[in-house]
Amino acid sequence: MKPCSSYLILTFTLTAGLAHAGWREDVGYFDLLGYNGYYGNSLPSGASTTVELIEAPNSNGDYMPNVGDSRFSGKTITNISNTSSGTSGHATSVGALFFGNTYSLSPDTETIGVRDANHFLSTFIGSPVVGSTNADVISHAYISYQGSNSVETIKALLARFDFFCIDSDVVNVVGVANGANSAIPPIWGSNYNAISVGRTDGLHSHGLTNTTFENDAGSTGRQKPDHSHRLVTRQAPLLVQRN
Repeated sequence: MKPCSSYLILTFTLTAGLAHAGWREDVGYFDLLGYNGYYGNSLPSGASTTVELIEAPNSNGDYMPNVGDSRFSGKTITNISNTSSGTSGHATSVGALFFGNTYSLSPDTETIGVRDANHFLSTFIGSPVVGSTNADVISHAYISYQGSNSVETIKALLARFDFFCIDSDVVNVVGVANGANSAIPPIWGSNYNAISVGRTDGLHSHGLTNTTFENDAGSTGRQKPDHSHRLVTRQAPLLVQRN
């Protein structure tokens, strides 16, 4: 992968809130408990997984969750970027839902790394050699638009991010913008190899991938979206048979 040119990325955090008391029922947690093959304590709880939380810094430059919060007891939370040691309320809220002891579907996840989103973009994705990680799942609860960057810079960042998803064999879960009339953010809502997630009430940006930031097929290794549908669809028979 070629190095990126210099760029300026402004990141914005996404609103994080705790769901109501019946959230486990809403997402089918209890159905999963009774599903053939998962009974009682055999239900996976994230015990063997390693995750990362990547956060946009607040106005003070802080991006770490509050490691002293009781919801994170028994967990090892490492400040990978180490550009600040202060805590962020947004990071704490996201972390509680992601891997916390109370609200997470994976409460036994104990190994967590945290990165500053700007540091991740500049020294990890934008470095001469794209970084790699041993994490199984990464949360990106931030977005960024083109700003003063060139289209080619955004295209290069997206291509490198997609390469990172495959090369590190990691599940990246990214956000889209709040607001039903908001444009889909290119960072990272216009990627092809991560999972983009909106709001439960549907009031988030939606639509097709912005073709402005699409690389030509074969030029940088990114898949064209007209090929992805058939690749996803072919998995459905396996899931139907399993049920």
